[in-house]
Amino acid sequence: MERIQGGHLDASGLLYQRYKKPLFAYFFNSTRQREGSEDLVQITFEKMLKYRGNFKGQGTFKSWLFSIARNAMKDEWRKKEKHQSNSIDQKAYALADLAHSGEDQMILNDRETLLHQAMQRLAPDKRELLALVKLNGKKYKEVAAIYQITEANVKIKIFRIMKELRDYLKSIQANEHY
Repeated sequence: MERIQGGHLDASGLLYQRYKKPLFAYFFNSTRQREGSEDLVQITFEKMLKYRGNFKGQGTFKSWLFSIARNAMKDEWRKKEKHQSNSIDQKAYALADLAHSGEDQMILNDRETLLHQAMQRLAPDKRELLALVKLNGKKYKEVAAIYQITEANVKIKIFRIMKELRDYLKSIQANEHY
């Protein structure tokens, strides 16, 4: 990053190669849109270059980059909300990418649908936080740096979101007699 701040923008290629997959996974797990996720990766790197002078090295580069990514995704959500009444992605979250036969596949599809319905009831910021920790496997410490809160606060938020998700799952199951 020091080289980029010094004007050697060609060094950004190495950072792009290193962080494009984790960023794409973060965006895809939050939005479930391949093209949108690819666009957000590009937007994040454009902003990284634009605001390279703001990186002071106080935290890790990765945390700083994911803060930019988070803000870029929020900006995109705001833009979509202006143009659509329903900005939430309607595709189901995949529980597994395994080939199952007959009854197993039906059970998996039911669980996937149930989880999707429960996830959609969560607020977008809660889905985002849950995706970072549970789907992208980010450490609490990394997420705390991205959100600029304490690690303990992240743990509490995740605990509460998981409880809310379980409650939604129970409610859906009761209403649909799963």
